[in-house]
Amino acid sequence: MRTLEGVEFEFAGFREEEPRMTDDTGAAVPVQRTRSYTTVAGWRCRLVFPAEVPPLGYRVYRVSPGGAPAEGMASLENEQLALELDASTGRIARLVVKATGVDLAAPDRPHASVVNDASDTWGHRVRAYDDVAGEFECTSVRLVESGQVRAVVRVESRYGSSTLVEEYVLGAGARYVDVRVALDWHEQLKLLKLRYPTSVAADRATFEIPYGHVERDANGDEEPAQAWVDVSAGGAGLSVCNDAKYGHDVRGGDIGVTAVRSPVYAWHEPMEPPERGARVEVRLLADEPRRGSRSAAQRLVIDEPVFRADLFDQVDGPPGNLRSAHFHPRFHGVEPCDRHWRDEIRADPIGWLELQLGDLRRLLVQSGVEVSDAPWIEEDAAALRDAVPGVLAAVERTWEAVRV
Repeated sequence: MRTLEGVEFEFAGFREEEPRMTDDTGAAVPVQRTRSYTTVAGWRCRLVFPAEVPPLGYRVYRVSPGGAPAEGMASLENEQLALELDASTGRIARLVVKATGVDLAAPDRPHASVVNDASDTWGHRVRAYDDVAGEFECTSVRLVESGQVRAVVRVESRYGSSTLVEEYVLGAGARYVDVRVALDWHEQLKLLKLRYPTSVAADRATFEIPYGHVERDANGDEEPAQAWVDVSAGGAGLSVCNDAKYGHDVRGGDIGVTAVRSPVYAWHEPMEPPERGARVEVRLLADEPRRGSRSAAQRLVIDEPVFRADLFDQVDGPPGNLRSAHFHPRFHGVEPCDRHWRDEIRADPIGWLELQLGDLRRLLVQSGVEVSDAPWIEEDAAALRDAVPGVLAAVERTWEAVRV
């Protein structure tokens, strides 16, 4: 039989009475109310219970009214483990394996570490994420659920504009601690490492790989792995298992899981510092020969660039800094000339761009296009002026989307 510690389901019955549960033999099974996932009125709940099921099979469990309120666990402790969380830091202060008496915790080392990450989208040439910028600051540690099936402690933390909620769940007979993580991430060029430091002195670590496992040096390098990483030495050890992350590092006895990154997307070998913002280009419509009948589809080729404005922020600064705002008044074929800088671009980028697009003849002259005998110039200049409000609105929408 396989034991499932925390089977959960939504339940809408027995408003006035506690539930009781029995298995297919009539034996009593512990059951506990927990928070519902729904947002309907308060009578709806969610039940959790431990189940034992046969391989490739099933069992029937029955819920009925008439259960007695059961005393819950006063802390995260059962006959297998004792877990204590530091109320000031949110770190694991104590993790004792009762069978051996070993305390695996190392509360003097960080847990939710924020790391500077100026690498590109794929992390090229990164050996380790070890440039630590800070740690999430704990704002709350509280017991949110306690019963005969399990106890849950919620830790809430904050860093910059981001929030982290972790729920430590210990079942009544469990040999492991389940950690549920919810992250609202708003940092830029940063990475979050969820570290699980241990008292184990190990110089090697074991990583799950497809169809097996491999040992590697515990030197802090970023390594790929499947669902679990283990450090063990001297008859003690800790495994960290997860269902969604594949980047890990181990430094001594400390296991780190790369939870989230926020590099520039998509940028191969990014500039220093990376830039983002709105780009506006003026290009010439090629003079294509007419083809086919009057109803035939004609070819439109918008190709030759004559002007570019890059209204860019530097990503490592505050939104709207426009430190990289510049323009290219001419092109050499498809390659832009060197960047040109103007103080008025940063002072009033929308007003400056409106002024540039309002004089098409001047843009073409400074780009080297001969316009002295161009019969289309005035008509196109008027059409561009009419389009300017829409262009400016698109610039502001782009800023709004990337300045997060």
